[in-house]
Amino acid sequence: MRLVGVAVLGAVCAQADVFVGALSYDTFIPAGNGSPGVDAFDLANLTGAYSLPPDFPVSDSLTFGSASLTLTLSDLSQDVIPLGDIGPGFLLDQNGNPIVQVPGDDVFNSAEFTATLSPLMFALSDGTSFTAGLSSIDVLLLPSSGQTLTVDVDQTTIGATGTSPTITPEPASSNLLLLVLLGLLWGRYRKQRLRTSFWERL
Repeated sequence: MRLVGVAVLGAVCAQADVFVGALSYDTFIPAGNGSPGVDAFDLANLTGAYSLPPDFPVSDSLTFGSASLTLTLSDLSQDVIPLGDIGPGFLLDQNGNPIVQVPGDDVFNSAEFTATLSPLMFALSDGTSFTAGLSSIDVLLLPSSGQTLTVDVDQTTIGATGTSPTITPEPASSNLLLLVLLGLLWGRYRKQRLRTSFWERL
């Protein structure tokens, strides 16, 4: 009798969040000599060649399509800045400077980044895949303390919520493996018994 063992694996789709980028409020040109300096809202698409696993684990290149940044100042006025399509990397101009620059003496209550994520299914650095539940990205940068944003302090991640399949062994697989071992032992036992009985008959 020959027993064949088959490992049974189950695919479970787990709800998860994956980070795909970051938004921060930083100093670009420090204040001095009577100048308030220049600050910047730095944006990074940390996917593809710019992924940083395990924190930013998307190995495929994603696009933040039709992106925009809405800045809300302390007087509640707003400045909406269209950014277009943003591929992997940092949002910089051709000279390597941040695209979103603001006067150092401006005071902000918040910054809201919106975009359309594509594609929705992509690979992660651990070899698994991830499917985003929504194509829309809406991230709000809020003060970590107080009522207004603090330069060089306030930052936030840009994430996607969706499902990632996880391959897990079914409980029955351990029983099948046990049967395989028992089958091998039983086969060896029978061969030994047959060999002994043959010589006893002689």
